[in-house]
Formats: sequence, structure tokens, C-alpha cells
Amino acid sequence: MELKTVADCVAYILIYAAGYDNHIADEEVSSARGILYTLMDHFGMDQDGDGDVDVEDLNIAFTRASETYSNADDGDAQAKYFLNCCLLVKEKLNEGDMKIFAGKLRELMEADGTVAASEERLLDVVNDIANA
Repeated sequence: MELKTVADCVAYILIYAAGYDNHIADEEVSSARGILYTLMDHFGMDQDGDGDVDVEDLNIAFTRASETYSNADDGDAQAKYFLNCCLLVKEKLNEGDMKIFAGKLRELMEADGTVAASEERLLDVVNDIANA
């Protein structure tokens, strides 16, 4: 499956960030879904063309992103998808919204109670992209 929409890319970024410390906690999954739904609702990211944003749309984006993440050849491929998604999302969101999204990523990484050094470095990359 391929990433087709901005919502798919946002979902991929969230999944990649949640698993960056090699552990995806239930709190992170719940937080990621909440962040994605909030953004999809705010920006009207209707995935199935029925005219509204609902749980079906959320599930479509998460399924595409999860399958892309799981089917990537290796960690390098996952990282490339992540960077490409960050660049696409930055292209579609304004500067202020991108900074809000970067803040939401921090919340996601804090959902399990800790932010590992590797997660801090990933946040630095996202903030660099957001501020470029």
C-alpha cells in the first residue's frame, strides 16, 4: 500500500515517531490516533470522499501508514519515508501549523512517560524541517 494523502503522511510520521525508541506503548498509539484525528478534522482531510471526516477516514490513513511502515525494506527505507512525509506535510501546512504539529509530536513521545535521547534527536530533525 502507498501513502496517497497528507493525512497518510501525518499518520506515517506519528507511527514512525511512536516507534522510534523501539517500543510502541498503548498510550502512544492512543495519542497518535488522537493527534491524527484532530488534524484531519481541522483540515477537512476526508479520506473516503463521503464529505466528512470520521473514524473511517482515520482508519484509512492509519492502515496505509502502518502498512507502508511495516512493508518498508529496512530502517533506512522507513527513515526516507519519514523525511519525505515531513517535507510534504511542511509544504501543505503553514509555518504556525507545522510548529503546532512538531509540538504534538513531542506530546506523543512523552505519552509513555519518557523521551529517550534518540527521540530528542528525531524531534530536532522535525523542528529543523518545521523552521527551515
